[in-house]
Amino acid sequence: MAKICPKCNNEVPKFYFDKNGKKHNCQRRKYCFICSPFGQHNTIKLEELKNGRGKCKLCGKPVQRNSNSSKCYSCFFNQRQSQMILKVQDIVGDKCWICGYNRTWRNIAFHHVDKSQKLFGLTTREFVGYKWSRVFIEMQKCVVVCMNCHGEIHDNIISDKEISKLHTEKWRP
Repeated sequence: MAKICPKCNNEVPKFYFDKNGKKHNCQRRKYCFICSPFGQHNTIKLEELKNGRGKCKLCGKPVQRNSNSSKCYSCFFNQRQSQMILKVQDIVGDKCWICGYNRTWRNIAFHHVDKSQKLFGLTTREFVGYKWSRVFIEMQKCVVVCMNCHGEIHDNIISDKEISKLHTEKWRP
């Protein structure tokens, strides 16, 4: 019994003879030579179109072929970044621990109290790149400050003693 092409309903041949006369076995082929010309390696694209895959559901950009996700990397990254920021804000709050600034999260920084204990910096990019357990451990080594207060800490306008006191107050179990 001959196979039928799922795209155009033509018969799928069992063998193919190329221009040099070499015989090729085509018994595992899903599509006819009209829908998928021999040697083009385009059946993955046909499968993606058939299954509705290949484009991001959020923005319409192409999704990587070997990915089982329905989102492109950009949308996946942005969505995960937003989720991680909300998780962090639930724990440390959404404002500077010194002055209370909370206009935008972009201007909030994590300052490591003890620089020798720092494994990696904490920015919204690092939230996404590491497991939550690693991010949480690193967060506990920090105080949450706005960019103005962060600059004042590095210029020694706000003393290390004040920062240590603030750290123990906020992270006390």
